[in-house]
Amino acid sequence: MRHDVTDTFTKAKFEDIRFELSKKFLQAVYDTSPDMILVYNKDQRLIDANQNASTQLQYSKSELTELACTQIFCPQESSLESQPDYPEWKAIRKDGSQLCVEINTAKLPEGIFINGFEADKILTARDITDRKVYEGKLLRMAHYDRLTGLVNRTLLEDRGRQAVLRARRHQQSLAFLYIDLDHFKAVNDTHGHQIGDKLLRAATARIQSGLRDNDTFGRLSGDEFLVVAEEIHSLSDARKIAEKVLRATNQTFGIDKQRISISASVGIALFPKHGDDFTTLLRHADSAMYNAKQLGRNRMMHFVEKESE
Repeated sequence: MRHDVTDTFTKAKFEDIRFELSKKFLQAVYDTSPDMILVYNKDQRLIDANQNASTQLQYSKSELTELACTQIFCPQESSLESQPDYPEWKAIRKDGSQLCVEINTAKLPEGIFINGFEADKILTARDITDRKVYEGKLLRMAHYDRLTGLVNRTLLEDRGRQAVLRARRHQQSLAFLYIDLDHFKAVNDTHGHQIGDKLLRAATARIQSGLRDNDTFGRLSGDEFLVVAEEIHSLSDARKIAEKVLRATNQTFGIDKQRISISASVGIALFPKHGDDFTTLLRHADSAMYNAKQLGRNRMMHFVEKESE
């Protein structure tokens, strides 16, 4: 009997030790986790947070427990009612700056008490700010021209097709303006590609400054560009935009202490008069631009049916 009591005591002591070790282990994981860990009660009051949450959010733990969930995470996004459908929130730091965080929430078993309150849910937030910045850079590289900063052909085609769909849906007109810089090859041959690149940047910046906010301006290739102008009511509206392009380019540019003069030829195609899809409009605007070149450059022309093959 005495032996049994001793064994029972020893086992109980062992279980106590194992429990304490497990608790210390879990506390160590909690304290050293690279993620922010926040524990809430049923009233969505924050009752505890790990050290990383305190460090990244720039609050002391006592300060954190005084904040509502919507004071830590963007109000329109933060809810602990259920696992978020879009698990990327913005975390608001004490200095007002924001972090992009990936969120996961889980309901805790009943009977867990922390700091005198029964815990209900645990929220983990992983800082993905650097990843989002990197993804943004990759996205920009995929959709924007590195030299000019304009949308590239891929994004330009997508926006152009979407513009055609909108115009068709709302029974509106739009214009494609195909722009080609005159004698640009001669600039590269005479002054070199470095000067040519700087000239492209300067010329496109001037063109863009004269466009409307809702115009899409992108680089097709080389010295060829396209403006997709929505909410156009007539050919006259499109010609006004083309006139601004001609004025912007028919100037002398100062590049590395050199004075370089260029101009542009612009071809115009209207939806739906000159085509009812992106490919046709682009081809007809290109055809009109070529006709402007043939007639002496530094001018605009709109598409006419006889230009088609």
